[in-house]
Amino acid sequence: MKRLTAALICILLLVSMIGPVCATSSATMTVTANKSGAYRGDTIDFSVSISTVEDCRSAAFMLVYDSNVFEFVSGKCTLSGTALASFSSGTGTFAYSEGTTVSGQIFTFTLKVKNGAPVGNATISANVNTRDSSGAIPTSVNSLTVKVQCNHSYGAWTKADDTNHQRTCANCGTVEKAAHAWDNGTVTKQPSCKETGEKTYSCSVCAATRTETIAKTEDHAYGSWTKVDNNNHKHTCSKCGKEETAAHSWDNGKVTKEPTCKDPGEKTYTCTGCGHTKTETVAKTETHTYGKWEKVDNSTHKHSCTVCGKEETAAHSWDNGKVTKEPTCKDPGEKTYTCSGCGHTKTETVAKTETHTYGAWTKVDNNTHKHSCTVCGKEESSAHAWDNGKVTKEATCKDTGVKTYTCSACGHTKTETIPVSTTHNFGKWEKVDDNTHKHTCADCGKDETSAHTWNKGVVTKSPTCKSEGEKTYTCTGCGHTKTEIIAKMTTHTYDHGCDTDCNLCGAKRTTSHSYDSAWSKDQNNHWHKCSICGEKKDSAAHVPGPDATEDAAQTCTVCGYVIAPALSHVHSYADTWTTDEMGHWYACGGCEESDSFAEHDFENDCDTDCAVCGYTREISHAYGENWDSDADNHWHTCTICGDIADQEPHTPGAEATADTAQTCLACGYEIAEALGQPTEEPTDAPIPQEPDNSFPWWIVIVAIAACGIGAAVIIVTKKKSA
Repeated sequence: MKRLTAALICILLLVSMIGPVCATSSATMTVTANKSGAYRGDTIDFSVSISTVEDCRSAAFMLVYDSNVFEFVSGKCTLSGTALASFSSGTGTFAYSEGTTVSGQIFTFTLKVKNGAPVGNATISANVNTRDSSGAIPTSVNSLTVKVQCNHSYGAWTKADDTNHQRTCANCGTVEKAAHAWDNGTVTKQPSCKETGEKTYSCSVCAATRTETIAKTEDHAYGSWTKVDNNNHKHTCSKCGKEETAAHSWDNGKVTKEPTCKDPGEKTYTCTGCGHTKTETVAKTETHTYGKWEKVDNSTHKHSCTVCGKEETAAHSWDNGKVTKEPTCKDPGEKTYTCSGCGHTKTETVAKTETHTYGAWTKVDNNTHKHSCTVCGKEESSAHAWDNGKVTKEATCKDTGVKTYTCSACGHTKTETIPVSTTHNFGKWEKVDDNTHKHTCADCGKDETSAHTWNKGVVTKSPTCKSEGEKTYTCTGCGHTKTEIIAKMTTHTYDHGCDTDCNLCGAKRTTSHSYDSAWSKDQNNHWHKCSICGEKKDSAAHVPGPDATEDAAQTCTVCGYVIAPALSHVHSYADTWTTDEMGHWYACGGCEESDSFAEHDFENDCDTDCAVCGYTREISHAYGENWDSDADNHWHTCTICGDIADQEPHTPGAEATADTAQTCLACGYEIAEALGQPTEEPTDAPIPQEPDNSFPWWIVIVAIAACGIGAAVIIVTKKKSA
């Protein structure tokens, strides 16, 4: 079979060589590889494509490469519908039984880098021939350069010379040189003021060494300073014997004898180096040591220096004085001044005051009151100082009232009549009918009727697109209610902007997806995403571009996704988060790798912002149907996170009665308890009488007396009859 194939190929080549050269078109074959470099033993996959050739009848592709570098592994023709197609021994052919349009990939083949291949660039090219119904077509083909790389196995670094070290690859013999990596050096001999030193440097890679001379120092080991004369001292180096002379370094001096206003003093200076001393005279001072001040007369005093006897006279220095007798509105006072130096005193008269010490105010008449000075007896009168008054009897719509004013000084009072009030003491509103209510004045019995005062109303049944709602209005006066129908809603409830069916009534609508122009992508595919509902379209696998090189990454030719980074790429992660709906991560600037991926951190199912990266998502609260309430307001609470919605003050219903509490018309909160029935005053219980245990002897006595009287009457009667 191989012989037959080879024969057919030869025939095709011969035909192509002797055929007419009157082709009216040309073709280009392009060879690409899946990698630009390979190591010994690696395989490289190649693809051969052709520009569009109409009425193509056949083509031949014969590889040309260095057999010391590569060996042929396999190949195939990727076209379909051919009468003949093969690829063996480095030669690929195909033929059609009739003219056919051919474009794109026609062959694939694989070469292997031989184990003993020399390191360096190797070229792969081909001899090609293409024919249509008219004959041979001029066809060009590119050549490829593949770099054969060595997995170097270098030995240890060794010293090459004073500047470099080197190492050799055990596989290919390549010698690599590099400059020594000298350390900071170590002082192996210390320099002094007498001898130079030495510093040794070591290469941290190959251990080679070099030395440098350290110059002699100027640091001498001088001994103590010794006096030379009154102006100089000297010291000598114990190592090299060098002698150094310098002027004395005097300190600031110390007063060894204090000067006075009578005698001069003395100051001694000491050299801080050798201790030699010198002295200087300190002039007499102008500061005297005076004793106490003594009175001379009423104007001056004097004091004398205890050292030199000098005397000094000056005027008294009076203080600000002290009142030693207070003046009044009746008598003048007295003020005494004292000299702060010698203690001598003088006095001055203080004039009588105009300030009186008045007693309590007393009533004079209904218009004025008076008070008297307790010191000089002066009397002062003025009008009463009335306060703003106090209502001591309230005026009503039936009777006048009384207002009492009190003098804030003496307590005298006066009264004024308050006219009958035009304001009635109306009781609670009571419903009359569906339109009006009334209330009655508790003082004069007047009735007042007015229209109900409806509140803003409360939606007691929410309308939807499917059913009508209901709104209840309550009279803020008497608590009577009325209801109104709320029309069905014209808006529908959809899950999102692309949803076509209303969740409540099923109404249909026509929507269009809004696909992003930019590609969304992952490791395997790319697509366009709807920005509203997230649906994907145009999803397809990545289309690899040219292989990665040292400086350029391999990317998808459609969406730009980095399939393989540049060979020299080192990950450089951003210091800000990259996010999507799933999580957050630090993205590499040169490839698709990421670092520190984590899911978003939300406090609960209603939290919108990630606590780590700040990503914001859209959520819906799950508010409960029942109202929550306190003494002032009611609201709906989210059952997930506790968020509050629809908060508003209570809407009071009718006021509390004896049997019914006052409640909020919206949430039912009890604003005021029922008043309850009035409590009856307890009646006086009858006082129980103690039983009388004495016997009724008086009845017996009366009975006996009656019997005696009766008997006497009978006897008297009988005697008269006889």
